[in-house]
Amino acid sequence: TPQLNRLQTYLRDQQRLDPAVAFYKIDLMRKITANVIRTMRYCWVARFLERQPKSLPPRTVFYPMHFQPEASTLVNGIWYANQIALIEQLSKALPIGYTLVVKEHPRGRGVRPSWQYEHLASLHNVQFCDLPSKQILRHSEMVVSISGSIGLEAMAMKKPVLMLGRTFHSFNSLYYRV
Repeated sequence: TPQLNRLQTYLRDQQRLDPAVAFYKIDLMRKITANVIRTMRYCWVARFLERQPKSLPPRTVFYPMHFQPEASTLVNGIWYANQIALIEQLSKALPIGYTLVVKEHPRGRGVRPSWQYEHLASLHNVQFCDLPSKQILRHSEMVVSISGSIGLEAMAMKKPVLMLGRTFHSFNSLYYRV
């Protein structure tokens, strides 16, 4: 889905396509509806993240959400493609006194429905944070990732990394693998 500022150009180009030849021609109303919904979700997520605390709790585990759908979860994620269920499991598995700090992927804003954020924020030890990843990493005691490159950044900061999926850099002895 193109950004709203490029929508007019995109729609003009789509109008020129011959539906008998171009199998990827998309219905105009479906495209407009999808863009309006995504824009509304993006605005809602921005307001939601602004209301979250800016300070991090003392004992934190960092989980950066992955953009979906993408190979990081669908191919490399193996059994962890459902990030909402994964965050619930991590929340239940953390020792008492620890907080799971969740950061939404920058490109993932506007993709997920609002109920997912509300549900995760209602868990007693889950906190959303919109600070820069490096700042969250410095404060965290551990990082959990499906297959993102955040694991490399955490290793550079000498933080333990629990890698749930597989990726080219996860086959080393420095990650804790499930």
